[in-house]
Amino acid sequence: MGLLVLAMTMLPTSSQAIQQGDTCKKLGSTKKVSGKTWNCVKKGKKLIWQETKPIQKVASPTVPTPSPVPTPSPVPTPSSSPTPTSSPSPLPSQIKIADNYQGKLSSLESCRLPETKNITGAGAKGFPIRSKVPHQGDVKIAIIPIDFENAPGIGIPEDMYLDDIQTMVEWSKFFSNEKMVYKPELVSKTWLRAPKGAEWYVCVQCQKGATTAKQSMEDALRELIALADRNYDFTGTKFVYFAFPIAAESKFGTSMYFHRVSISTNEGDMTVSVYGEMGGHTDSYGRDRSKIWNHVVHEILHFQGFIGHGPFFGQGIMSDEFGPSQAVTSWEAFLAGWFSEQQTLCIEKANLKEATYISMDSLDTLGNRPISTLIRLDNEELIVIERRSNGKYSDFRNADNWQGMFKNLDHFTAYRVNVNEAYERVDWRDINSLNPNFWKYIREGTQIKISKGVSYKGVDIEVVGKDQIKISVSN
Repeated sequence: MGLLVLAMTMLPTSSQAIQQGDTCKKLGSTKKVSGKTWNCVKKGKKLIWQETKPIQKVASPTVPTPSPVPTPSPVPTPSSSPTPTSSPSPLPSQIKIADNYQGKLSSLESCRLPETKNITGAGAKGFPIRSKVPHQGDVKIAIIPIDFENAPGIGIPEDMYLDDIQTMVEWSKFFSNEKMVYKPELVSKTWLRAPKGAEWYVCVQCQKGATTAKQSMEDALRELIALADRNYDFTGTKFVYFAFPIAAESKFGTSMYFHRVSISTNEGDMTVSVYGEMGGHTDSYGRDRSKIWNHVVHEILHFQGFIGHGPFFGQGIMSDEFGPSQAVTSWEAFLAGWFSEQQTLCIEKANLKEATYISMDSLDTLGNRPISTLIRLDNEELIVIERRSNGKYSDFRNADNWQGMFKNLDHFTAYRVNVNEAYERVDWRDINSLNPNFWKYIREGTQIKISKGVSYKGVDIEVVGKDQIKISVSN
């Protein structure tokens, strides 16, 4: 046995065969066996034999004698003033031209157009924004699920609304650049049963179906606040949202609405804004109301000064909270002071003396590049240019509504804003008849997305790349 072990541990001699990967003892040693050269190399922690391949000499290639090169025909030198041609517009795949807007910018104050006419209670068309609920800082929201003996709630509020609470927080941080943060709280894990039937808690002017009231809306609110106050601390609350079962609205017109109202709680008297509507079931339009975050956001934004319901139905949370996008328009974000100076550009029409190129980030994804380009026309009117795409809160891939205007929307859009013209909700009338209204999309044909270019009052907007536009003045 000892002789066998000794034989196995001896190094191969020049007369013994060596296989690739056999162990060796001394790093760097070499052996020649049967015309092959082997080196002792280190692989990992082991020393092994590795064959060394001889270097093959490569014969120098024969270089053919070059043929004479013909002299090219002379190329005419272009003149300093070339004759214009009707070249096609640049395609998005072409090389992007360097942005040159920096020297043309005005202060953002120039685009803060003051609203002095046709002022409504629906929200602000221009500056200053008029808020019942703060549009910056922390905003505490009390979400109160209320049901009735004749309209019982469906589902368990804690299970239905838990994700909504977190989504509201994340949405507010995202679109406000954390300048405003919603602090929603679910007052009760279960439905709170009102002391009277659903017909006692109505808002006649809200047009939810009730034509008469059995008690004043102030008395109705007082009863519901007292019900929630038993186990909830209202300290610091700015907005109260009542979630009512859909049966309460559909059968009795149950709803609640206060711009500003004083309430008495165990924590003392405080002033809040109030909204109450259906919750916890699919409504007559097929919208799932077991998820309410986007509806709560839509309503509270009204109280924060967002006029909403335009400039076209379906493009954001303030025109259709159940639509393909839950973004806000950059004009309203500008009014609220949410966008930074790097995200908002203000350019006077008079400063567009040459073609101006601007690369922009999408309103749906945000970013550090411009999100909103404002072209100021005069003291009352400007153009708002935005780029739209799929994002965290937007999905246009299957948006077939409104003649396909939003499907696969990955384009620029532009709308005009005249802060002193009349306001009208565009989702209450024919989409092809949008006048009079203080804001309106500048369409390319029938589409709101700009594939090639649009013009408005002598300002030409042309798409020259997926994320770049050229702006020029035609007269």
